[in-house]
Amino acid sequence: MNKFLNSLPKWAERFLRMVCPGESYEDIEGDLIQQFNRNIKANGYRTSSIKLFITVIQFLRPEILLRKKFRIKYSGFDLFKNDLQLTFRQIRRNKLFALLNILGLSTSMAVVLMIAQYAGFHFSFDRSFENSTNAFRVYSRNYEASKLSFESALTDYKIGPLLKKEFPEVKSYTRLMPTDSWFDCALRYDGDNGPVIYNEPKLFFADNNFFQQFSVRPIAGDFKYALANPFSVVLTKSAASRYFNGDNAIGKILHLKGSFEENDYQVTAIIEDFPTNTHLDVDILMSLSSLEKSQGVGNNDFYTYVNLQEKVNVALFEEKMQLLSEHFVLEESQRVEHYLQHLADIHLHSDLQDEIKEGVDLDVIYFLIAIGIVIIVIAWINYVNLSMSQIFDKARQVGIRKVNGASGARIVRQFFTEAAVINLISIVIAIVLIELTTPKLERLTETKFSWNAFVDLSWHNPVVYVGFLVALGIIMSAIYPSAVLASVTPVNVLRGKILRVSPGSNTGNALITFQFTCSIVLLTILFVVHAQYSFMQETKPGVDIVRTLVVKAPVKTDSTYKDEFAAFKNYAATNLLVERISTSTSVPGQSIEWTGRVSTSTRQLGQNFHIQVADTSYLQNYQIPLLCGRDFNVLDYPVGKFGSKREPVILNMKAVEMLGFTSECDALGKTIFWDDNECTVVGIVDNYHQQSLKNKFTPILYTANAGPLMSIRLNENFEKDFHYSIAQLEEAWKKFFPDNAFDFFYLPDYYQSNYKAEQNMKTVIDIISSLALITSCLGLLGLSAFAAKQRIKEVCIRKVMGAHWLGIIVLLSKKFVVLICLSALIAVP
Repeated sequence: MNKFLNSLPKWAERFLRMVCPGESYEDIEGDLIQQFNRNIKANGYRTSSIKLFITVIQFLRPEILLRKKFRIKYSGFDLFKNDLQLTFRQIRRNKLFALLNILGLSTSMAVVLMIAQYAGFHFSFDRSFENSTNAFRVYSRNYEASKLSFESALTDYKIGPLLKKEFPEVKSYTRLMPTDSWFDCALRYDGDNGPVIYNEPKLFFADNNFFQQFSVRPIAGDFKYALANPFSVVLTKSAASRYFNGDNAIGKILHLKGSFEENDYQVTAIIEDFPTNTHLDVDILMSLSSLEKSQGVGNNDFYTYVNLQEKVNVALFEEKMQLLSEHFVLEESQRVEHYLQHLADIHLHSDLQDEIKEGVDLDVIYFLIAIGIVIIVIAWINYVNLSMSQIFDKARQVGIRKVNGASGARIVRQFFTEAAVINLISIVIAIVLIELTTPKLERLTETKFSWNAFVDLSWHNPVVYVGFLVALGIIMSAIYPSAVLASVTPVNVLRGKILRVSPGSNTGNALITFQFTCSIVLLTILFVVHAQYSFMQETKPGVDIVRTLVVKAPVKTDSTYKDEFAAFKNYAATNLLVERISTSTSVPGQSIEWTGRVSTSTRQLGQNFHIQVADTSYLQNYQIPLLCGRDFNVLDYPVGKFGSKREPVILNMKAVEMLGFTSECDALGKTIFWDDNECTVVGIVDNYHQQSLKNKFTPILYTANAGPLMSIRLNENFEKDFHYSIAQLEEAWKKFFPDNAFDFFYLPDYYQSNYKAEQNMKTVIDIISSLALITSCLGLLGLSAFAAKQRIKEVCIRKVMGAHWLGIIVLLSKKFVVLICLSALIAVP
């Protein structure tokens, strides 16, 4: 019988386990074993078994069965569902705080994602081409007397073939020759509806293998051999639509009329437009073999690209490249070296002369990224401060939950869930804001905002960006409040001693001070940028550009041009609202691309001067004052070839200083040398800002001749009906120059476009600074509301005792005013 002393019969054990709650089973089993053993000793086994059966059956009661049925173990999903319910209950209960948090986080996330898209767009440049990994552009460093003179993106036409021939590391090369240095470059298509003529500044000549290096999707034609034959032309989709308006362009003939080239070219292929995120700015490509006999092609007018073999050490290869320097020596004092620049670095890091497209300032991108980080940190601080402002209410909840058995980890998980919900709602609103504002932002920044900009980078993905931002926001905004609240003890809650940390604590004050310091720093930057931009806008450039229309001059192909030009000037001055017309190679607002070596003696090494071709009306048209000497006259124009006589020139003051003359009048009448051409200084003009106030004064040499740009100074009455005046000019233009496009721009607007980057930056900083200040104030509003709620009894007592409303406002706000003043003291210096 002893075998029954330590356990119940199997049937009784199984029945009790089925009926009784798990946590109570051991206690019940122990009591029944003791009672069963006593009954066995007193009454025997059979009687004890009957009594045990009756006792066990009595456990079959509803209160015990229901406890057993509903005391099931919660799954992870059930706990998460419960956390969500509590979170939405908190949001409904505290609508103001939830709204402030969501507004601050969503606007901040929108700013960060916009900045990320902007940065991602610029970092994606030239990465979309299939062979971009091992693709490089060759650039040149030009030395004079062992001193670096300049670095240029243009190279000699021989460097590509030489590299391919001499070095097995070079897999292939291709060349691209621009036409922007030509005075004139226009295309004409003689269709059934009359001629279609456009000036084409984005026309390039290229090798046949160009499309193997730069992969662009073909639309029509024999893409592989499109540039194989001379006098072939490939059009982008947008260029083809200009000339053929949707008609089939393959096989059609376009007539090129340029300063150095005039021929018919046959359309062999149509391609998609080049992507916006590439340094190439190409509309039309013509076969490079067409220029074999052209006299206007310079040796150093080529962009050269090479594709290297896998795992080539670029630094060592560049050293080997210098062995070819002897092929490019022009004079004993001059030396040219060639180096490589990775295709993806051109837009981001290049600061060379003769770039196809202006690159981006990386400092601006990094600055915007830093601002974005500051904005989102301010929003997270707001979340922390607002969460801490509710800490007394939440502490009571936490205390009650802990009394009911909730662990610290369970409490922390609840607050992380709440932070996750708030951040997810905010990110959805942020994405909606981005979609709504994208068109305006694209116009403002001249950037294509697209989620695909991230995909273009192999190590970027929009989902990763959004996910990382949300995860970081959840962690940053939830970790501090949840850690503090998890430390709550039920005893302290019951005694009213909830927490030592509150919005008025040192930690809360430090967070408020930090976020307002960041906001004031941004506002200070805003004021500085506004002051700088106002200075640039208000300071006169030293040249009069008002009421000036600039038209691309007719392509000069025969001797009748001078007579036609004179007749047009006379007609415009007599019949139209025109005061004066002049021509030049460039106008204020443009860089002067033509350069030459100028010295006072043929024995000296010349200095690099900008060369400006100007006619007899140029200085008067732009009100450029003569400090000494005279203006040009018709007799100053070259007779036949330039340099066949002693050429008269005009210098600006910067040129006078660089040539070593003591004063402007000291240079007058002196002989100087432009390359090998002997020139006489007949006039001196003052310095002026050719491009903008951002650029330093540069030495300029003016030579007399007709230029490719026509500056038309209109009288004051033209503004009454601007469009009518332009229409009259265009009608007169077609009458005198029917074979040339009327291609114009308004010079005051064009000159101001040099400040477009500053204008855009000012606008961006305006928006971001305003958002930062608003976000900070949203947090301050929430904290102020909390402070007022906490002190409502005190305020009532003070009102009863006769306190003035102004004194109560001072009482409630003085702490925040002190913190803001402290932030200003830290930020402004």
